[in-house]
Amino acid sequence: MPWEMFEPTMPVVVASVAMLASAPTSVGRSPAHVNRYSDRVRFGTDAVAPSTPQQYFAVYEQYAPLRRPLSPDASRKARMGNDERLFDEARRRVRAWESTHTN
Repeated sequence: MPWEMFEPTMPVVVASVAMLASAPTSVGRSPAHVNRYSDRVRFGTDAVAPSTPQQYFAVYEQYAPLRRPLSPDASRKARMGNDERLFDEARRRVRAWESTHTN
């Protein structure tokens, strides 16, 4: 499916930590795709309630081979900008729904 067919707000999975950890050279063209479609990518982790910050940031560091070649704008969007945009819009829509459907 061409990238253009994705919903503009849909996150796109570009690389997995397992892939990057097992073969860092396999990153290949992924940074170019992230740079081009930076509005559709967000950093995520499966770290659930880590007991130390280091446990959480270990996953972040595993993404370094993908993160380093990104443009500053794409990096910011993937790390936090897209989350801010998505969750701010979700909040707005939920509040609008609540004001319409509650007493």
